[in-house]
Amino acid sequence: MSSPVRTLGLGLLALTLLSGCGSCVDEPARPVTLRVVNKLGWDIFVRDEAGQLGLTVQQDADGTWEDLQELAACDCQECSEACSGCVCGVETWARRVRAGARLERTWSGEYRSNEKVSCFLGETKPCLGERRAAQPTTYRLELCWASSVANAPDDSERFRATFPDDLTCSTRYFELPAEGVVEIETDAPPGCRSAQECPRDQMCLSGRCTSSCLPNEIPELSGGWSVEIGEPDNAGFFTQQDLGTVKRFQGAGTVATKRYTAGTTNLTVRRVVDGQDYDASLYCTLPGGRPLPLKVGDEIELLMTVHTSRDRSLARGLVIRQAGSLVLAADNGYGGPALDPADLTPFAVNPGGELFACDAEECGRRSHHRMHFSAGNLAADLEPGKTADLAVGEETYEAICVADYTDEVDGCGPSPMTPYVILVQSGTSPEP
Repeated sequence: MSSPVRTLGLGLLALTLLSGCGSCVDEPARPVTLRVVNKLGWDIFVRDEAGQLGLTVQQDADGTWEDLQELAACDCQECSEACSGCVCGVETWARRVRAGARLERTWSGEYRSNEKVSCFLGETKPCLGERRAAQPTTYRLELCWASSVANAPDDSERFRATFPDDLTCSTRYFELPAEGVVEIETDAPPGCRSAQECPRDQMCLSGRCTSSCLPNEIPELSGGWSVEIGEPDNAGFFTQQDLGTVKRFQGAGTVATKRYTAGTTNLTVRRVVDGQDYDASLYCTLPGGRPLPLKVGDEIELLMTVHTSRDRSLARGLVIRQAGSLVLAADNGYGGPALDPADLTPFAVNPGGELFACDAEECGRRSHHRMHFSAGNLAADLEPGKTADLAVGEETYEAICVADYTDEVDGCGPSPMTPYVILVQSGTSPEP
């Protein structure tokens, strides 16, 4: 015969277990409105393959914040297909969030559980399990964006794109059930004067720490903003030196003809020896269509360098002097400087200075640097597209940093590109 006391205790235990199971029932999913606010002074780009607006809901898993998978990217992520060997195709879409804009979407309050299935020979593969309702607790919302993506069309809000590896992210915490809209804002990058003031994985661009490229106004290296120097048509005018993969053409004579057309200066220079004319024809195009301050009858000394290696076959440099004084030093910078430092006297030019800006390109990140110009005690660190006047003796020269960049990926084009111009400004210069 059982003890009444024991029987009562078991009954109370059973009642307690049954009543406790009521709290084990999952609460239903509650939709939440998520909002992005771009408080930066420029457009940003977020991933948007499934209309996610760059937003990811995360939950705490033993001290680590893990992403909640809202949707399967494709059927290959389903547990029924995990052992088939299929792989979801990679196609990324970008959504432009304009400066000051507010965009929002609805999260259903559900997510797919992370599961594993056993495949052949005991191999396990990850897959997405059943849909689950997010239960009341603290969650984290993460927003990740890029300030630029390669070839972003100006007139499109959503388009296929390749994102840079390093995105800028901000987070905020929220509770479920949520009251109202869960809003997250872009964080303004902290200010900086050099990369040493930024976190190790960030750059100092335009005075701000950032892990991705920021919008910039660096002019594109193109026909209107470039240095073009043609290989000379030499009819005995030049003395030629072949120095491995570099040809140096030097000569002195009189400007026989000068023609300026559509931003390009064409010269014929002549020297006369024993009554015989020896001519050289050449042309150059300077950034912004700048003309050469020369006129017919001027006595000049010419130096041209032409590189012949396969990867630098377009590299050219041109130096023009009058009575030893520099008139022009132009270097198209194809694959790096084409002129030797000694050719630039009294100037020195050092490309590849401090990182100034970058662009996300199809072939990776393009990094733009400041270029250092100096002459005696005078110096200028110029950003690409900028100029400075430097006075040397009685002459004033315009120093022009046309471009100064390197590409992250080799083989996509010439790198580095360091075109520059030093052009005399003083004296009488005829109209082009």
